[in-house]
Amino acid sequence: MVVQPDGSQDEDAVVLAITLTQDAERRLRDLPLEEEQRQQAASAGLVALLAEPLPHDFTRSLLKAPMEVLGGPIPENLIRCPGFCSVATARAVYEPALEQRADLLLRLRADPNGFTGQGRPQRPLMCCAMHGWTSVAKRLLAAEADVLLSDASKSTALHYAAIHHEVEMCTLLLEAAADADSKDAYGRSVWDIVNTGWAQKQPKLTLPTSLLKVMQSLGIASSVAELDGSTFSAQRFVDDFVALKRPVLVKRARTTLGSACGSDSCRRISPGFSWQKEDLLKHAAAARALVSHIPYGSDFGLDASLEQPVTLEEFLRSCKRRRIDEGAQCSSGKGAVRGSIASYFFVAVDDEAQPEIARVFAEVLGLVVGGPLTFPCFHSSCPFRTTTLQFAVGDAGSGSPMHFHQDAVNLLLLGKKRWWLRPPSMSAMSRLHPLDAVNCSVEEVEQCYSGACVLEQEAGDVVYIPDMWGHAVLNLENHTVCAATEFA
Repeated sequence: MVVQPDGSQDEDAVVLAITLTQDAERRLRDLPLEEEQRQQAASAGLVALLAEPLPHDFTRSLLKAPMEVLGGPIPENLIRCPGFCSVATARAVYEPALEQRADLLLRLRADPNGFTGQGRPQRPLMCCAMHGWTSVAKRLLAAEADVLLSDASKSTALHYAAIHHEVEMCTLLLEAAADADSKDAYGRSVWDIVNTGWAQKQPKLTLPTSLLKVMQSLGIASSVAELDGSTFSAQRFVDDFVALKRPVLVKRARTTLGSACGSDSCRRISPGFSWQKEDLLKHAAAARALVSHIPYGSDFGLDASLEQPVTLEEFLRSCKRRRIDEGAQCSSGKGAVRGSIASYFFVAVDDEAQPEIARVFAEVLGLVVGGPLTFPCFHSSCPFRTTTLQFAVGDAGSGSPMHFHQDAVNLLLLGKKRWWLRPPSMSAMSRLHPLDAVNCSVEEVEQCYSGACVLEQEAGDVVYIPDMWGHAVLNLENHTVCAATEFA
């Protein structure tokens, strides 16, 4: 922020810098500020602009209401399949405007390395590296952004590009003399990230002549690590997975969870709480949700009339299946699966909106919003706190479409699930049920699912989904129950 002599901040200058247009540039120049203050406003604006969660917010907005967002021609991919918007499609729409805004700020002498007083964890070039904004990164490099700078974790922009599988960005940074041997706070070079995060089932690689050739040959050939929950520690969770944004399936993790998982110590609700229908009806029958064939459907552009308010009791006693006539909304090829897709009871949990489920989560799982993350490391303390809690129950055939959000873990309490996972640069926002999507011949949808990492989660397993990783879920057994939480 621009700090005045009395310690206040010139909010007008910063707002103009963040939302910069050519008109705003003129107005910013006309503000009664010293040149140094104007430069600080531009620097603050650049940092804030590139820290915006554009891949998440813009991709979902474009999926939900493309005409409202664009006010003009709709991308061909969205015409062919209006129920699916990839990160790549959204990026192609907003990155030119982002580049123009960044260029205007740089012309106002914004610091391309960021303004250190902002409290932001990443510098502008690191934000570009995470999200694959190569055109913006070129602008920053032309303005002499330092490719060797690191953040508090000693990660450079190249570390971020490698962690997020941005091959083109890695190419750009290496050509700008980024150091592939620089180590982060965990002692990892970019070589180590490529070996552990990009090719987990391949043998460890020896160092060839060109790191870039290795990256290009590996592409996005990610797989999901599968580990024994009985020995999975919080330290390993942090160092090897959260820090690397690397998904993991922790097997049989819930065996330490109390009687919900077979022991005798299920705290206060019931000595034999099992997550079966009878227990849920006894302790959370009045919980309410808007139920359709996908969670939070209207947030992704689904017709709100297809969402029905029901209690958990009504849902569990009927578990009606619905024929989804709109299917995948694909206009070519094989189209959608036209058949029965199970409804899904999926709801956010907190003391105010869902007090009954919140009490069950607190007393059986030790989970409260804002409290400590209690899984997947049940036997050691995790250095994270929950930001949102989710509860879901559905029969075989229910599920969630491809989407992404911040770091999250999912504990399967009963049943079985299939997951499709995609790295951030290859992910998407969608309202296509997985049964529709896997049979859709629209190329972008087909590639998303056919190229995904696929895993199956059984009762007691925990899946960690890293920040921005796309994922879709299909329940494979009746009365599949899960608890999920995003965390920070």
